[in-house]
Amino acid sequence: MNNFIKYICCFQLVLLVLLLASCNKPADKVIIDDAYNAFAECNNSGAYKAIKKFNTLLKANPNNSNAYTGLGAAYICLYESDLNQDKLDNAIKNLKKSIEINSKNPETYYYLGCAMAYKKECSKAINFFTHAIKLKPDFVQAYEGRCLCYDKLKEYDKAIQDHIDAVNNSTYQTEWSPGNYIYLAKLYIKKGDFDKAEENCNKAIEINPNFISAYEELGHIYLLNGSFDKGKKVLENVISKNPRSVAYLYLGDAYFERKEYSKAADNYNMFLNKVNPYNSEIKHKLKKLNLLAIKQSNKQP
Repeated sequence: MNNFIKYICCFQLVLLVLLLASCNKPADKVIIDDAYNAFAECNNSGAYKAIKKFNTLLKANPNNSNAYTGLGAAYICLYESDLNQDKLDNAIKNLKKSIEINSKNPETYYYLGCAMAYKKECSKAINFFTHAIKLKPDFVQAYEGRCLCYDKLKEYDKAIQDHIDAVNNSTYQTEWSPGNYIYLAKLYIKKGDFDKAEENCNKAIEINPNFISAYEELGHIYLLNGSFDKGKKVLENVISKNPRSVAYLYLGDAYFERKEYSKAADNYNMFLNKVNPYNSEIKHKLKKLNLLAIKQSNKQP
């Protein structure tokens, strides 16, 4: 669920601008402005500075719901850096306190959705994101957050629709980007709709013929759809241009399915060496492959 942080990091600043606009007292505006500048540092130090500023607001007015929401956002950011559950629990406590005071702030429900997603409670996260969208129908980040949760729950039709709604409601881009199409293609792959997945890969390539991720997913689609040679050719071409590619993983899976265990192991090892040395799932597959390779060799005359 760490994908949520990419929405949180950019959205903090938007939230703080809204908080600044909602403050009537000049002194409060100065404090919120300081919190905004602290968040702009995009690090733990900045988050702690912002927390101090929000606590200053709460000393002056214990019923300042926006300050509680700001605290929740700050603690979520701190949690993401070290996965300390106490910080996540602190975020949830402050966000729920904000709702007790003001139940109409969509940003508060959005952050509660993020917090529940981090706790891997996707159904609860979806409920909070949905509430945020009801209060603010064009809330792009809430659509994307809910999309990720539906993806995790394998409810791919709902995830697809949320991703489409998020992009179409976006105010910071007027047209679909290659990345938007590829994320949609990945969802269609998970759903098993390879025609739609390929269609979205091709749309990404039309916009940017050099977009590597499009060719990675296109090769992946060919492999899954039974066109092994075609997929292998596309992915090997990707690797020649970008040695740090997920193409190794896709080829490893394909060779595994073909019971070509030695080639599967070679590609998995390249994935670990070039892309992600900490992938526990691939390490487990390699152990399984070693056993299968031994059995396979013992059967040979």
